[in-house]
Amino acid sequence: MSPLQHFKTENVAEHINAGNSTNGDVNFAGSSGLAVDNPEFVCKLNKSLYGLKQASRQFYVDEIVVTGTDTMEIEELKTFLNDSFKIKDLGRLHYFLGLEVLYKGDGVIISKRKFTLDLLKEYQCMDHNSFASPLDPTIKLRAKEGDNLSQFMDDPRQPHLKVAFHLLRYLKADPTLGIFLSKDADYTIKAYCDSDWVACPDFRKSLSGYLVLLGNNPISWKSKKQDTISLSSAEVEYKALRKVVRELVWLGRLFKELTTPFPKPITVFYDGQSTMHIARNPLFHERTKRIEVDCHFVRSKLQEGISLQHVGTCRYFN
Repeated sequence: MSPLQHFKTENVAEHINAGNSTNGDVNFAGSSGLAVDNPEFVCKLNKSLYGLKQASRQFYVDEIVVTGTDTMEIEELKTFLNDSFKIKDLGRLHYFLGLEVLYKGDGVIISKRKFTLDLLKEYQCMDHNSFASPLDPTIKLRAKEGDNLSQFMDDPRQPHLKVAFHLLRYLKADPTLGIFLSKDADYTIKAYCDSDWVACPDFRKSLSGYLVLLGNNPISWKSKKQDTISLSSAEVEYKALRKVVRELVWLGRLFKELTTPFPKPITVFYDGQSTMHIARNPLFHERTKRIEVDCHFVRSKLQEGISLQHVGTCRYFN
């Protein structure tokens, strides 16, 4: 497995001056409550702030991870970065932005053990019993009560807090649980997607999700409520299929940017027979009129190396 090197840049704040020869000075009116001698005076910004048009050119991350098969090239990059930003070499990667990296003989395990333990201590959950599932399947939250965790955060209620503590006690069962990335040479890409029609009890919107694997390693996944309301299960299934195909297209561009060949053919596993028939049938019908654009997009990608394969629902859990 290629080495994972960890660097940290020093004195980041020194490099984010707002005014320079490229950007010019940035001035702004004083905020209310600021006493000034002359009402025509303005304030000059010394450091860039998020939201400025030129801010993206001033900020850079202070945590860097470098990997590759050429050790000499990594050393040359380290020297170049040190000459430009003054970096601190932290050696082999072990902890990065809340992620812990544990090295095994056949790969690495990425977890959030320390972050999870810190949360459990902060909210005094260390002495509580753990749960086997992240969410009680009998709980049906509605919008007026506060939906699951990340939704309706502007107005959380007691059921919302209850779900959050349930999740913490689920994490307590095994804080070391993480993702295993194997160094196996398997370089095939496969994807799984699924959907849940009218899953939202308030607005009758549906859920869709997908998982993309490189070999046996998960590299991309998402589960999200769909933006629009679907009138049939076939429609919501096809929207879910479109989402995973779009993600595969983006991954192909990422591989190209990394000058890495994108393995083809790519197999997408799905349990919706009607959706697969729509994708392979060039004819449109009345019931597919609402998803005509999705149909054209998916079919064009099927001709470029993506194949569909039916998989039983029970196989998703194996």
